[in-house]
Amino acid sequence: LRATGPIRVILAVTGGDGPVRVRLGRGGGGIWQTTGRPPLEATLRDDPPRTTYYRLDVDGAYPYRLLSNPIVLRRPGGAA
Repeated sequence: LRATGPIRVILAVTGGDGPVRVRLGRGGGGIWQTTGRPPLEATLRDDPPRTTYYRLDVDGAYPYRLLSNPIVLRRPGGAA
């Protein structure tokens, strides 16, 4: 993804058998998390200063877990 200025990250979790923990990380650190029963929705605003990446981690009752590949956000002229 390419962007200048602030971005919106929109998350939605549906399905499952019970409560889940949802975490969003940026550049290897956590920036947001919540716990609850699906359906869960959130819209987050973020404005990273340089090129970075996001990962989504949804953890439910074993064996349910979703961990996304890195989602790269490129800033103009911004090295990672």
